[in-house]
Amino acid sequence: MKRLEINEKIENLVAAYNDLGDAFRENMEEVVSEIANISRKNLIFLFKAKIHHLNIFEILLKKFPDDAIRLLKTYYLGADLSLSAQDQVEDLGLLLDDVKEILGLNKLEELLDCPEFLEKNKKNERVKEAVDFALDE
Repeated sequence: MKRLEINEKIENLVAAYNDLGDAFRENMEEVVSEIANISRKNLIFLFKAKIHHLNIFEILLKKFPDDAIRLLKTYYLGADLSLSAQDQVEDLGLLLDDVKEILGLNKLEELLDCPEFLEKNKKNERVKEAVDFALDE
């Protein structure tokens, strides 16, 4: 692949990333309604790659809630968060709050009681703060 092609691909990627961010900031509800034709696979990829992952999670909760919950269990509740960066635990509070806002308090409580939620995470002070944030909002 030629150097120019790589530079062009990077420029296109950055432009697309910025355009997506602008779309989320301008009108999230419109984005959600337009997203009906986007594949689950692509949304899950964007979440895992942490490309606007908080917005993508909200969309997944609205369009594919089972996938969103599975990702939350796998990458947050079922992962040892004591070894992760601060921002991942801060994200957890926002993700849990989205679960409560979109799927309801009962679903959040069910999630917090699921067997995938590691005991060591439940005892982690930063995780407790994230859970309190979601419950108090």
